[in-house]
Amino acid sequence: MAEITKEFIEALKKADTLVVRMDKETGGLIEFHKKEKVNKKGWTEPEQIKTFNSFKARLPHNFTSACFVIMYQAETNVKALHHILRAGDILELSAMDNTNSYLKNAEIRPEVWKDGNLWHPHYYGLHNDELTCRIIRKGKVIISRLILDSSNCPDNTARPFNR
Repeated sequence: MAEITKEFIEALKKADTLVVRMDKETGGLIEFHKKEKVNKKGWTEPEQIKTFNSFKARLPHNFTSACFVIMYQAETNVKALHHILRAGDILELSAMDNTNSYLKNAEIRPEVWKDGNLWHPHYYGLHNDELTCRIIRKGKVIISRLILDSSNCPDNTARPFNR
């Protein structure tokens, strides 16, 4: 488990994108990125602000790794971490498949996409993958489950989980 540092909190405040990589063998890794505007035509490549390793990470038993990318310019639960986290806190990450029967029975036919020039498969079933965190302060759990990200998609390469 890794303790939150002042450096972690400063990186969280500076960044606008959070990348969380989780692996059963190595645990959790958190990267902070910030986009920099260079001209009226768009954005440059994201500047990597900082990477933090060694977070406790839990994955469902049938998956080996996961990757969540969270852009948080707007008000999100990630922004709430600015106000909640303090140096010395413990942050534990957890990813779960929170699919219900409605998503399992969803069907998306190729003609629904309506983009005309791309091929899309016929999807049977969607998944709701969630990234949550738990915050421990001075040995006591102060937040047991805060949802940081949720992704609804078919079981394809867009899904955060890898088998």
